[in-house]
Amino acid sequence: MSIYKYFSMRQIVAALSLVLILLLALLIALSVAASEAEEGVTSAYARREHAQRLVAELRQGADDLTRLARSFAATGDLEAERQYQAITEIRDGRRPRPEHYERIYWELLDAEGRPPRADSLVIVPLGELMQQAGFTRDELNKLAEVRSRSGVLAATELRAMELVRRHTRDRGQLDAGAREDLLEQARRLLHEPRYELARASMMRPLEALQALLETRTWQDIVQAREARARLDLAVAEVACLLLVVMAVSVASLYRLVAGPLSQAAQVASRMAKGDLCGRIDGGFRGETGQLLSSLQDMLEGLSHLVREVRHGAQVMRGSAGKIADGALHLSTRATQQAAALQQTAAAMEQL
Repeated sequence: MSIYKYFSMRQIVAALSLVLILLLALLIALSVAASEAEEGVTSAYARREHAQRLVAELRQGADDLTRLARSFAATGDLEAERQYQAITEIRDGRRPRPEHYERIYWELLDAEGRPPRADSLVIVPLGELMQQAGFTRDELNKLAEVRSRSGVLAATELRAMELVRRHTRDRGQLDAGAREDLLEQARRLLHEPRYELARASMMRPLEALQALLETRTWQDIVQAREARARLDLAVAEVACLLLVVMAVSVASLYRLVAGPLSQAAQVASRMAKGDLCGRIDGGFRGETGQLLSSLQDMLEGLSHLVREVRHGAQVMRGSAGKIADGALHLSTRATQQAAALQQTAAAMEQL
């Protein structure tokens, strides 16, 4: 309480208001930052999902190319060749990407020859999409390794598909046995152990790429969640501090006002009972100090007035005593004179 004696109420209210405004502004800023951190967590999850979808597209594309090449070698279906070319062109950025390319059945055509989803306006290689997605240098190196090893598979698949095309194209030039031998060579190329080893060799860096990606994106998510948790904690701490400051402010203002008023009420009560010897504790500044100072001046004025009245009463009492003494003396002398007159009268009678 003593610290408030040195400041006026206006100064104290201004200081407390400034502190509350600053804390409120800090709380709002932290709340906005926490909201942005929450969006950062959501964005981290979205980036993780997008990156995983790109890697899944790369893996699924490799599987689809193998499946379509084998299907073309087994049946000679030109639709399988068309889909094979479409996948390679989309991956290399030579054909627009279909809308929602990650969904299944994008390549199927209906009875009227229309795909289930139209092509988008995006024509970009898969590798560039990965760069735009924020893949690190190590991840891009793994991607380059996957591309290098997939080239062996692509060469084998294209060689096998060329054999199938020769089987169809050179139908008039080759006999049935030679044409069947071409198909057998194509099937053997796509099913021999060397081809399977090449596929496994390509999948190893692809698996490493996926592991690197999962580790990095999960770390991004953890960091974003930790940042959000720190901001949430800061918001809670500032909110608690704001509540404490508000409670202290209310209590302080109450004590600042109630203390001097209680003291003034006590002094007024003693004055009403005739006790003018009290002393008001000064030292307060501002409005309460002015109130107590005025009350002290009034107390001192009343005390001075009472002293003057008391002094006047004492003077009047002394004067009344003197008058009484003079009257007594005059009465005595009058008695003596009356006795002398009686003696004189008696003497006159004797004469």
